[in-house]
Amino acid sequence: MSERDALAATIRADYDKRPPDRYPTEHALAEAVLAAGWRPPARLIESVEELDACVMETVIRDADTAVMERWNGGWVAVGYGVGQPKLSATVLWESGDPR
Repeated sequence: MSERDALAATIRADYDKRPPDRYPTEHALAEAVLAAGWRPPARLIESVEELDACVMETVIRDADTAVMERWNGGWVAVGYGVGQPKLSATVLWESGDPR
């Protein structure tokens, strides 16, 4: 089953459990989708300016698949030391991110 089919099945299941004369609200559907585990896509960093704006301890995966964390001295690749990430990079975690 594709991700799209799984999402459609989640929405359909929420519809089906309600009385025929009562459609779910957008909020109820959003709650059903979130409860099924959907999360928004990860943020992509496409420019040096976006990279420089990352807060300390932000974790990314760069275009070469290196996992790097932002520290005072720059970006530290796990197990390799300080380096410059290759763009585009996917944000895996940011300070204040509950994931």
